[in-house]
Amino acid sequence: MNFILETLQVLLMSIWYNLESFVHLFVPRKRKNIEGEVVLISGAGSGIGRLMAQEFAALNTVLVLWDINQEGMKETARLAKESGASRVHYYLCDCSDKNEVYRVADQVKQEVGDVSILVNNAGIVTGRSSWRLLIP
Repeated sequence: MNFILETLQVLLMSIWYNLESFVHLFVPRKRKNIEGEVVLISGAGSGIGRLMAQEFAALNTVLVLWDINQEGMKETARLAKESGASRVHYYLCDCSDKNEVYRVADQVKQEVGDVSILVNNAGIVTGRSSWRLLIP
């Protein structure tokens, strides 16, 4: 009996969520306005971090950029200003060093204020040598 009730519940919920998704195809959800919000993007010196900075800049946000590549960050900051960011701050930060992250975070809090949105884009690419550890 319990199995039948649970199966019926799953079927009804599936129908409901499919109907809800179908409605949202024609009636989009309301988007949040993030104009003026402080957005911190780590790994902003190139690649996806740079592209995200440009997208957030177009929404008139205050950008805080972190990277270990100073020249890349300067270029990203220039592109973000051209894209419409209200303010752009950039800091040299090695995100693999916990103490440096805390130091730079305190500096950002003092100079810019509280961060509203954090995009953790910095990462460590390990490459082929780590893959070989998995394959005997």
